[in-house]
Amino acid sequence: MKKIVFIIFLLTIGCSKQVLNLRSDKPVTEPNTGILFPSDLCGLSKIEMKTFPQKELGVSFSYQYADLNLTFYVYNAGLSSIEDGVESEVIEAQYMQSIDAIYALLKMGKYSNVSEVRQNKMDLQIKSQKLKALFAHFDLTQGDFERGSFLMITGYKNQIFKVRYTFPKKLEKMATTKWEYILKTFADDKSETVEENGKNLSSLTNLINGEIDELTIAPDNSIWFPSKSGIVYKIGDMLNVELKLKLPEPKPNVFGQKKINIDHITFFDSNHVFISGYLGEDLVGKDKTDTDKIFLSNNAGVDWSMITFSKAGEWIYGAIANTDGKSWMGGSRGCIYHSNDFGQNWENISSPFNSNDRVACLFANDSIGVVGALQNGLKITSDNFLTFKNIATPYDKNASMFTSTAGKNGEVRERLYKVKVLDDYLIVDQAHIVFFKRLSENDWHTVSPLLISFDIDFTNKKIIGITAKNEVVELAVNFKDYNIIGNIRNDETLLDLKCQNGTTYFLTATYHPERKNDGVMGSINGLSFVRQGYRRAKTYCFYKVKNGSIVRLELQAQEQSP
Repeated sequence: MKKIVFIIFLLTIGCSKQVLNLRSDKPVTEPNTGILFPSDLCGLSKIEMKTFPQKELGVSFSYQYADLNLTFYVYNAGLSSIEDGVESEVIEAQYMQSIDAIYALLKMGKYSNVSEVRQNKMDLQIKSQKLKALFAHFDLTQGDFERGSFLMITGYKNQIFKVRYTFPKKLEKMATTKWEYILKTFADDKSETVEENGKNLSSLTNLINGEIDELTIAPDNSIWFPSKSGIVYKIGDMLNVELKLKLPEPKPNVFGQKKINIDHITFFDSNHVFISGYLGEDLVGKDKTDTDKIFLSNNAGVDWSMITFSKAGEWIYGAIANTDGKSWMGGSRGCIYHSNDFGQNWENISSPFNSNDRVACLFANDSIGVVGALQNGLKITSDNFLTFKNIATPYDKNASMFTSTAGKNGEVRERLYKVKVLDDYLIVDQAHIVFFKRLSENDWHTVSPLLISFDIDFTNKKIIGITAKNEVVELAVNFKDYNIIGNIRNDETLLDLKCQNGTTYFLTATYHPERKNDGVMGSINGLSFVRQGYRRAKTYCFYKVKNGSIVRLELQAQEQSP
């Protein structure tokens, strides 16, 4: 028994002598239990794997995000037989000894003010097996910091499976939510298929770390999206969520925020992809002297490099790429940046707009290019964005349809969100109203039923849109023949819509209630800022529409600070 107590003590304080530490971002399957420990677990990154020299100590997997620390232990404590679950003297003894070790650290001065919040049994599912686990919650002080600490332990496949999780006390609500979803990742049955209104629905719950508002469909039909926490995620055919890039935490901006502005993921082909937004060496803490960057990968997101494309403080609002290695970007300075070599080198080739109007969106095919502005501007080009011809916008022709919003100098900000060309038709989304016209004509027309967003299925030569009633509409090129092929739930807000390889994808969100004027946010040069309003995403959902059926994938979002 003394040997077991010593083992527990070593597992609690850590054993550094002759320990094999592996810093790896690759998933690892623990061989005794078959449990997969991924490279990223609900936003926490794996920082090391330890294999202890004493065989009875087994292995540990440690994860960290900011001040959240999570460690899994898998070991047998030198015991020949360990029952699954908690109905054995072995697990009870291990549990009590783990608690005793916390108080031993208190006596050593490692902790202070240790107080027990609760002890109880909890439900745990590992793969398809449902188990009970023993759980304890402590509050303690470590140095000058008040922290919470969770302990969980159970028996599984002749091993002891133990978890220690510590977090700042002030972040307990967020940390507890994350803990719940961490445990769900060990269950096999994360998805289920149900029928709703005759359509197939598939749902998956997973924790997404950070705000998202755009999706990208890769050539292999995997779903990619960037979060504002600096993480790029990929969802594959098996509905598995995989981390493809995680940027370091940025310096705070002038408001004290650490929001990372990865906005767009753009594919040339299956291997070549880049991400853009407002990025640099200093990320969101960047100043005017910091160079503008994209992150480029030539092996489908396995490795990334930073590429400089400007030195002007550019925020990229739109980016497109072709399979032949050509790509274009535009943004806050109103310029067009062009690359001929899969994003390795860039040139500022033109400035269709200025820094007030800005480049909000752009499109190009083999013969024509179109660029839309943030503030009611639309231009067309036939020479690779070198020269342009002005086009009267839908707002210019139909101003009475729009609700005007005053900008900085009282100007109307009727933003162009999307511009596309199909055959000889130009289709645009201006202020979330979809219009179309022939390239040779001047007058714009609306679609019936009225659409708030659209994209083009070039494979099948169809326009896919969504109405204000969240109806999914499929239109022929004549803009007259259409089918309502499904609905998105009424409590969800459309964030993005993309068509790829004959399939349409929607990204939606449900939100916590909007809050207004709830306190001082910060100050600059003595001027205080009061938060006027914000929304926090509660759940993100993806809809995949193909051949008349709708597949729904649900992703639980971590509650975000404003």
